[in-house]
Amino acid sequence: VLRMEKVIYITENELNDKISYYANNIVNFLKVFREWIVSNMTKGDNDPDTDGLLAYNFDGMIEGAFIDSLCFKTAHFREEQEWRIFLSRRAYKNADWVFNKNEAFIGPALFDETLDFLNNRIDFRPTTDDLIPFCPLSFKEFYDNPVVEVWIGPKNYSRKGDIELFLRKYNYKNVNVIYSDITYR
Repeated sequence: VLRMEKVIYITENELNDKISYYANNIVNFLKVFREWIVSNMTKGDNDPDTDGLLAYNFDGMIEGAFIDSLCFKTAHFREEQEWRIFLSRRAYKNADWVFNKNEAFIGPALFDETLDFLNNRIDFRPTTDDLIPFCPLSFKEFYDNPVVEVWIGPKNYSRKGDIELFLRKYNYKNVNVIYSDITYR
């Protein structure tokens, strides 16, 4: 259900090329797919089911392209060496689907796993004018010892001992705490 991916840093031109590539592939596939739907699944090009089936599959392709795009970031941010965690399939905000475990759900392949994940974890963060659903995660779900170093920035005045206390409170052991020598320009 969850994916953890290292970010791939590319130029803005490469990012634009990737977007064009995905868009062209989706459009070309849909042209062929529409013909297949008409000849194999519906009663003709004007059948309302034709557009419905095409829209359903188009949503899935766009969703897949969007999820894949989460792994890219412009090269300006390369020094971050970022990793991202995200659901590998879309999480629908439908209370009946998420909280009705006893009802049969007919949906996309493997969607049950996403619903189980949300059902067991979903929580809410209220703001002054909104309610934001989220799923708390622990890095330990991915690795036994996910944090090996903590770098303290040049304008951060945290004491090393305080950082070590914080890390141990959350069961992070054998973490090297380092003060950065970098100065801001």
